[in-house]
Amino acid sequence: GTDLPGGKSLNGFDYLTEGQGDYLTGGQGLTYSTQPVIFGDRTVQIQDWRIRQVSSDLLSVTNENGNVSRIYRSDGTMRGNVKEWGGYVIEDLGEPT
Repeated sequence: GTDLPGGKSLNGFDYLTEGQGDYLTGGQGLTYSTQPVIFGDRTVQIQDWRIRQVSSDLLSVTNENGNVSRIYRSDGTMRGNVKEWGGYVIEDLGEPT
């Protein structure tokens, strides 16, 4: 979350109302996305982001625009933008396994 003045924190379930100047939930509670989480073959897609196991030892976090945010390797190392390991290289999500 984001640290706010006064020791309060902001996370994805809370929001600020512009002009109010304080941490508010506005009585709305949780907010909901219009796009569902989609599951595929070793893949989870959340809006524009895809988390996919691209090989037996690589997990990719990729944006729909093709930018690979992070590659996680089974040996614990991480890498940055390697397009060949992107989650959108194969467009089809496949059937969940």
